[in-house]
Formats: sequence, structure tokens, C-alpha cells
Amino acid sequence: SGLLTSFIYGGREFVSGSLRADFWRAPTDNDYGNNMPRRLHVWKEAEKRAGVRNLRIQPVEMGVVRVIVDYDIPDEEGEKIAGQTMIYTVYSTGDIVVSNSLNKVTATIPEIPRMGMQMQLPAEYRNLKWFGRGPHENYNDRKTSAEVGLYESSVAAKYVPYIRPQENGYKTDTRWLLLADDEGYGLLVTGRPLISFAALHFLHDDFESPAGRLSGYRQDAKSVNMHTVDVVPRDLVKLNIDLDQMGVGGDNSWGAMTHRQYRLTEQKYSYSFRIRPVRPGDDVITLVREGR
Repeated sequence: SGLLTSFIYGGREFVSGSLRADFWRAPTDNDYGNNMPRRLHVWKEAEKRAGVRNLRIQPVEMGVVRVIVDYDIPDEEGEKIAGQTMIYTVYSTGDIVVSNSLNKVTATIPEIPRMGMQMQLPAEYRNLKWFGRGPHENYNDRKTSAEVGLYESSVAAKYVPYIRPQENGYKTDTRWLLLADDEGYGLLVTGRPLISFAALHFLHDDFESPAGRLSGYRQDAKSVNMHTVDVVPRDLVKLNIDLDQMGVGGDNSWGAMTHRQYRLTEQKYSYSFRIRPVRPGDDVITLVREGR
């Protein structure tokens, strides 16, 4: 599959769900108004349809190995819509630099709701610290009020309980973030130079509320998630590590599109970040500087 499915350091497993591409977001009220779920549906499960075209391993130097995975991404009918390349540069220190690039086959392929990746961590990594915009949620067209600074919180506190469940809890212009357990073990993610992220006890599907029954849409769904009481935290931390996602704007909720400068309409995108394990007593600022 070419996916990072396990990350064990010092006898601890940091990953409970593979690091994989993510091109989707739970639709907002504005998204439903401008028909985004249908217009851009080709990206909803694009990463699940992706097939490995090539995988190669390159020793770089002593203690450094590079894994390069090329994917073809087809649409629902099997026609290729994009190529993707994932490069994992693995260091003997436990650091991994991840580079993610996407190239749509033509400029006519629909825009992307999100250019990013997601992974799942065990629920005990619930303590969050980040250097970026905050402390409240912010998006590329809704971030002026969110000052760049150093913030601390719990993952649970980053959930924003909109009356109708939808996309929430995002952070932009992030230099680095740390998810740690109560002992101080955790994962440090550093942007090269910047990333956007969300860390929640929920999956995208938990915030989607399509009309009608959910049979065939989610096997574990008993009812449509239409209200805050329908959304139940999961025993995990879902972390999105993104280049960006489309803005949440639109000048109304009944058809207006997000302004073009806040949409992901380019044919090519690429970004990278570093993942590093952290132990109790580690100086995070020093680790960030070392990883630049």
C-alpha cells in the first residue's frame, strides 16, 4: 500500500491508523448551499481508490533511507484524475520527513476541498500544544482574529459543536504541533515551513449529515448525525496534517461559492513536514530547531 501503518519508538506505538492522503472535509452549511458535496464528490474517497504505480527504496547516507511511492488516483469510473508521489525520508533518530505532491492530469479536474494527510493516534495522546494561529478555530478566509502564538489545550476542547455537525476545529499557519500523553511521550510535527492541522476525537464521517438513511454510507451508523447529541467522541485522536483546505466562506448559504483566492484550484500542489517522537523531558523548542 505504501502507507505508514506503524511508528514504534522506545517500545511505544504512536500510530493506530495509517498516515494517508486526505482530499476531503465534512461539508459546511455553505458547502451544502453551493452543492459542494456533489460538485467535488470525486475527491471524497479518492485516497481509497489510489493504486501504487511504483515503490522504491533509496539509501541516502549512513542512517538515512528514502522511500518513494507513486500513486495513480482514478475517479469512480476508473479514469485517472491525478498522480501522487509520497516521499518518506527516514532517519535513524526516529525522525521522518514526509513530502506529499499531487498533479491533476488536466486543469479541468475539479478543485480539491483539502490538500493534506491524516493519521490516527491512540486516544491517550490527548494533550495538544502548537505554535500557529489560535486559540480558536481558523481557516484561510477566517483567520484575521486568530493571532500567531504558542497555545496549549486538550484535543477534546478543540471540537466546535455546531448545531448541525460539520467541519470544525481547524488551525492554519502552524509552525509546529505536539500531541502528547500525560507522561510526556508524543509526536512532534514540524511544518516545512508551515502546515494547517486539526486534532479531534472524531472522523470526517461523524460530521456529515446527508439526507435520508445512512445504510450503505457508514456501516456503523445507526442514525443520521443531524444534531450535536448525535456526535459521540471516538477512542482515538484523528490528526490532519495539511497544506490547506478550501475556505469556509461564501457570501451566503444558498449558492455563493467560496471566493476563488481561498479555493484549491491549481493543477499541482506539494508540501512537506517532519514527524519526530518526543520523550519526557525533551525540550520541544530545541527539537524544532534541530529539525529545520
